[in-house]
Amino acid sequence: MIKSEPDLQKVRGNCNILKANQEVNLSDFVTERLGKLFQKLNIDDAFLNLPSEEWKQNSSYLQGREHVRELQVVNATVERGVKLFQEFNTLITKDEEERQFLLQVVEANRKAVPSKSTKKHVFDAVLK
Repeated sequence: MIKSEPDLQKVRGNCNILKANQEVNLSDFVTERLGKLFQKLNIDDAFLNLPSEEWKQNSSYLQGREHVRELQVVNATVERGVKLFQEFNTLITKDEEERQFLLQVVEANRKAVPSKSTKKHVFDAVLK
């Protein structure tokens, strides 16, 4: 990760507020993207108009915080890969002995053929 000077870091929201010497509220930095996230999660964003010191007493903040804490983090890419492999695994054969034999053949092939192989290497390995 590249570290940058604080004044060079990008800020989302209304950046002109930072340049003008005027009072700044947190709601000035709430972007449309954050608003859409709150909508998708069914979080009432009314607490953003309050001073942050009052949030812990605000019901919409407390409900939103609890909702976010209950979210489960998932690795969708890994889950899709596992599901794909499980489906592929049952498509080839349903017999466990055949499946184990097939895995042994694949492992032997990987040992016989280098990973950066040309067609010639593959044919030579198969013809041995």
